[in-house]
Order: sequence, then C-alpha cells, then structure tokens
Amino acid sequence: GCGVGTARTGLCQLLLSRTMHHEDYLSKKSVFFENVHTHRILADLLVECVRRTPPVFLDVLRSEVDDNGIDVVITDGKVTRYIQLKARAKGRLPVKPYQISERLLNIPGGCIVWIRYEKAKLNPVDYFYLGGTPPRAISGLRDFPKAKNRKGKIRVGYRCIKMSMATRKRIGLGELADLLFPFRSAHVSRRRRHA
Repeated sequence: GCGVGTARTGLCQLLLSRTMHHEDYLSKKSVFFENVHTHRILADLLVECVRRTPPVFLDVLRSEVDDNGIDVVITDGKVTRYIQLKARAKGRLPVKPYQISERLLNIPGGCIVWIRYEKAKLNPVDYFYLGGTPPRAISGLRDFPKAKNRKGKIRVGYRCIKMSMATRKRIGLGELADLLFPFRSAHVSRRRRHA
C-alpha cells in the first residue's frame, strides 16, 4: 500500500516538473492553476491561524460569481475580510496593471492578495498585500487611474492597480495573517509578552 502511494506521488511530481518546463503551460491552464493557488493559500492560512495561542478559527466562503471582485470572504467572527486573490510566478513584477472592481475597493475590509510562486513545484514564495486596517476600505479611488477597455474607452466601475502598488511587498504567511486579522493578532501579541 505504502509503496504504491509513494510511487504515485513520485510519478505526479515527475509529470508536474516536466510540464512546468513549458513556459506557456501556466498561461494555457491559468484557471486551473488559479484554483490550485486559491486552495493552497486558504489551507495555509487556516493552519497558520489555528496554530496560534489561543487558536484562531477562520470561516471561509467562496464566491460563485466575482462580479464584485471578491474571490473569498474570510472571517474570525470579529473581523471579516473580502479578498481578491491573484497568483503570479516569481520574477519581475508585471508592468501591466490589473483591472479591479471599485466595489471591492469600497468594501470595508476589502483587500487584494498576490501570491508569488516558483514555477517548478508551484510552492508559494511570498505575498503582496494591498488593503487598509479593517474595517477600513482600500485607499481612496483617486489613488488609482480609471480602467479602459481595448478600444480606449473608460471601463465604468473599474480601476487600474499595479502589483507594485501593494502596501506590503514580499511578506511571509505569518505577516499576511497579521495584516488580515490585526486586532486578534495584537491580542495574541499582548498575551505572549505577558506569558
């Protein structure tokens, strides 16, 4: 039983490493890999928070339709975050901006999280974060230019945001969790200092 499982795992890793050598593979299967990274970061955040003292238990809601720019909603019962997730392979930051819904920018607790990963094994490398301290919304709309469609006309309800505009760059999972749930994080920090 163990030998078969090990063999299957090794075979999957071998196939994955071979397919990752094709530079256009990630773009052709972009939706699939976005789902992979979404499941990965949610699992990692759940583990990160539940291992804290005291444990922080998160509830996660997935959006069926992301018209508002919301991929997931995560709450610890006191703080609720409305998150748009973006995944990108490690390398130079993209020059081209993302078109983000103004609804997400205006929602208290709304934020954008970029996941940077290594191509070979798809493991996360670091995270970029754009958002305010909940329950505040993301910085005012004036900070971001209006988005345009392919014909150069204004795309109503959308703003252009570059990855380089992130308020926190190249951070680890623990720091990301602190940014998403700062009130609970501060409480945990106080307990640790008095321990």
